[in-house]
Amino acid sequence: MRITNQLIVDNALRRLRDVHTANNDARDAAITGRRVNLPSDDPTGAGRILALRAAERARVQEQRNADDAEALLNAADTNLRTITSRLQRVRDLVVQGANTTTISDGGGAIADEIASIREELVALANARHAGRPLFSGFADVDAVARDGGGTFVYQGDAGEVRRRIGDIETVTVNVRANDVFGFTAGDDLFTRLDTIESQLRSGDVNGLQASLNSLDGQISRVTEHLGVVGAATNRVESARNRSVEGQMHIGAELSELEHVDMAEAIMELRMQEVALQATQQALGRAFPPSLASFLQ
Repeated sequence: MRITNQLIVDNALRRLRDVHTANNDARDAAITGRRVNLPSDDPTGAGRILALRAAERARVQEQRNADDAEALLNAADTNLRTITSRLQRVRDLVVQGANTTTISDGGGAIADEIASIREELVALANARHAGRPLFSGFADVDAVARDGGGTFVYQGDAGEVRRRIGDIETVTVNVRANDVFGFTAGDDLFTRLDTIESQLRSGDVNGLQASLNSLDGQISRVTEHLGVVGAATNRVESARNRSVEGQMHIGAELSELEHVDMAEAIMELRMQEVALQATQQALGRAFPPSLASFLQ
């Protein structure tokens, strides 16, 4: 191949362009502190960064879901604990009322207190969180448990409210009044309390004994669902901790891929500046007078 002046000039300009590009890349890295500013800087690294960013967004969303789930579960836990405490009080009153002397002396006062507790329990069953009922499944109703003319009825549905707390992990974050208060079993708590009130006022000791057995079953049912809520809360807390740890690991990997060591970046910039000046000087001497001489 014959070497021409044009070929020499083309090679020189190509060399100058390469040195300028390397110098600009080094300057961008030193200014921004980032290793990859454009996908063309490192296509493989850029693809990895995009994947990590997507994983980071997923972990953040999982943490938000876990926070929301924990708020729902904590609200349910608080209400169920209060319900359990009030039912224990009802049981003590029933035991007290089953004493014939107590009934004859003050069964009406005990019945009045149980009626008051029943109203409190109905309010707890109809509790709302963030504008929606706690114990109604998916149904947005004004009253989950309603007096249907002497018998209480459940107005919610069987929906399970779930939250995604992992890539393939979801958790149920609600319990339903239909199950907690015995509507499914055909012996709901509120109708039973109505019956106990009537038995106290009429002095039905045998009936109170039967109601006491039913009440023990009601307390066990609420306690069982309290355990369900506790187990779900533990799962949510564990998942949230994993999400937080995942974000930390992703952040560290992203930092390694994206960021440069500033001391190395500044040193690289100085070296590229020296290389650029040397190239310009060499071209200035090789092609005077020329644009290269002017740049020098």
